Amino acid sequence: MRVGDQSFYQRFLIGLEAARESTSHSLDQMSDGKRVRNASDDPAGAHTSLLLRGRVVQIQGFDRSAQAARTDLTAVDSALGEVVSVLSSARAEAMAGASGVSQGGNDARATKIDGLRAELLSLANTNQGGRYLFAGTSTLTLPFAQDGTYSGDDAEVQAPLDTNEQVGATVAGRQLFLAGGDMFAHLADLAQALRDGRTQDAAASVATLRDDISRVTSVEGEVGMRLERIDSVISRHGDESTRLLERIGEIEDADLATVAVSLQAADTNRSALSAAAGRVLGVSLFDYLG
Repeated sequence: MRVGDQSFYQRFLIGLEAARESTSHSLDQMSDGKRVRNASDDPAGAHTSLLLRGRVVQIQGFDRSAQAARTDLTAVDSALGEVVSVLSSARAEAMAGASGVSQGGNDARATKIDGLRAELLSLANTNQGGRYLFAGTSTLTLPFAQDGTYSGDDAEVQAPLDTNEQVGATVAGRQLFLAGGDMFAHLADLAQALRDGRTQDAAASVATLRDDISRVTSVEGEVGMRLERIDSVISRHGDESTRLLERIGEIEDADLATVAVSLQAADTNRSALSAAAGRVLGVSLFDYLG
């Protein structure tokens, strides 16, 4: 083979190998729809995609935390609603007992108040998934003893919602049930006043229990705002994740129409190389392949 023919043959082999690699790469893209399959395919794009995926994973972690907080706060909200119901029932009994009815009726009311106090204590010790929701951050500690003594702390469990954003997922029981007046003592005192026939003290309990109810409904409102905030964050995260995944797709996904053009171009290039080799060297593509 002449020197010129050898040089052409080398160029022919290089061109044919390049065409084959292009075809293989395009077929891979056609099979999985991905333009960036390895970092070497697009180093800058792969780096950007990695950062975007990291944020998606981060959002998923924050959403798990938000959903857990939502579950706890929903349980808190439900318990608070029942507390209001208990206190409202006690207040109704106080109003009836202060009206000067028979002592037998007030004794029955006192017994009912005892039951309402026990129900209030049970609600104050509400447990969600093995954690006490009114114990502050001491979620494994029973917050209230039978006599109403508080064993929790005055902080709240903070659930992360996003970078530098969190929400209180529990309520400190001291602030709710004891600050501004001991609700358990209020019910115990009312029951005793009814048993003793002290109707004036029973009448005074009406205003006291009204204030207790107001305190609970105020906390209910705060918990409701926390739940709304969590829902807003989860919705925001959903929108952000959608945008991130779309951007990742723009970086990584192959344009199948462009891939088809590349395949056609590679096939045309192979045919042209083979024809040129046949004219110059008298060989065909099949000679090269085998």
